[in-house]
This record gives sequence, structure tokens and C-alpha cells, in this order.
Amino acid sequence: MTEDFDFGDPVFRNGMRAPGIVIVFLPAQTPDDRAGRLLRTLQTPSLIFAEKLTIISPRRIRQRPLPET
Repeated sequence: MTEDFDFGDPVFRNGMRAPGIVIVFLPAQTPDDRAGRLLRTLQTPSLIFAEKLTIISPRRIRQRPLPET
């Protein structure tokens, strides 16, 4: 879990393994608001985080599979 978009580069460009990546991109929100949004997202039953890149942004949540190595 990170706020750094470059964190996914080693996985997608260099084939490194990761169990899952969650990027939190909520720059205009307070730390408390970011934490609340993150907790609500992690508790969403329809979302699966294993083997996926998940980006949490102000308007939506995007997911894509991590590359197979």
C-alpha cells in the first residue's frame, strides 16, 4: 500500500512479484479522510486485492491484474 505511483514500475516493467498493490491517490483529502476512504475500500466485499493493482482515486476505484511472471 502506497501513495507512490512509481511503486508499480518494478512489477510491470521488471517482472517482479507482488501479492497485490494498492495505490491511494487522494491528494486533496485530509489524512483522516484518506484513511476512512481506504478502510471503506478494503472492506468492500466485491473487491479482491490479491494479484491486482488497485488505484483508489477521488471519483473511482480502478483495478487491473498484475502481470504473470
